[in-house]
Amino acid sequence: CVDKCIQLGAVLLLLLTFALPTGARTYFVDSNQPNDTMDGMSPSRAWSTLAPLRRTRLFSGYSVLLRLGGLWRNSQFVLRRHGIAVAPIVLSCYGPPGLRLPRIQDTSQYAIGLQGNALVVESLSVSGARRYAISTLGGGLTDIEIRHNEIHGSTNGILLSRACRSMIVGNRIHSITYNRSNIGAIGVTLAQCEGIQVSDNTFRHCIGSDSGKSDGGAIEIFRSN
Repeated sequence: CVDKCIQLGAVLLLLLTFALPTGARTYFVDSNQPNDTMDGMSPSRAWSTLAPLRRTRLFSGYSVLLRLGGLWRNSQFVLRRHGIAVAPIVLSCYGPPGLRLPRIQDTSQYAIGLQGNALVVESLSVSGARRYAISTLGGGLTDIEIRHNEIHGSTNGILLSRACRSMIVGNRIHSITYNRSNIGAIGVTLAQCEGIQVSDNTFRHCIGSDSGKSDGGAIEIFRSN
């Protein structure tokens, strides 16, 4: 029995060794930099745009940090890789305090798309999207965290669709306005989700259409629990 326990412990240790990330990296992006010729591995070697990230493989525990005060127009960004719950992939910010949040502006269907598990989007300003500022893409995603962002100037704010065990916390959502769409303006939409925490968010001016064809509101829950 003791030998079996030792063998089981060795197997579990081996599994954990492969599951947990080693050598996690942080990439830096600064819109004040002149170009993307650096490797993005430090603030002094930051990329200027989000383009290099679209060809960079992100793994569990990796972070992408956008410099405070930065602005990225026409810069839709999709997190396609999977993190794990104890070591998510993080999209956040860095820089001297007192500067405004990094701004991602895009007029596509969504500005930031989430296509993997265990992803964190925090401390960004996201605007301009025709449908959702931040949106899951596909179903079955878990451990998504969207926190402490400013979301504004889009038809809708945040969409989680067929997601579970996730949270939307501490976001400031405002100026969400109907824009010739058959949905909106909704601050947070949960569609066929389970186990989602929505707390400590503020909502202001989530306005539907004057014609009454679109409702508008803070939170819409559709077939979720």
